[in-house]
Amino acid sequence: MESSPTIVNVVLQLVAIIACGTLGAVAGWAVVAGLGLAGTVAALAALPVAMVVAVGAWALGVAQFDRLRSRRSRAVSR
Repeated sequence: MESSPTIVNVVLQLVAIIACGTLGAVAGWAVVAGLGLAGTVAALAALPVAMVVAVGAWALGVAQFDRLRSRRSRAVSR
């Protein structure tokens, strides 16, 4: 049975969400700035870029965390 999340886990997940969102926003802003867009067009162009980058960063972070966790559990079981 899986235990409920601790306050530390919740805080770490919130920090990860903020970090991934920030990374996505910066990437979206960089693309829009590079294309010289402004206004509504810039917002509509930045949004999908930001979302894809943020989701990709989250997925990579989860994969890395799972990899480290499985490595640690294999080391303990030996």
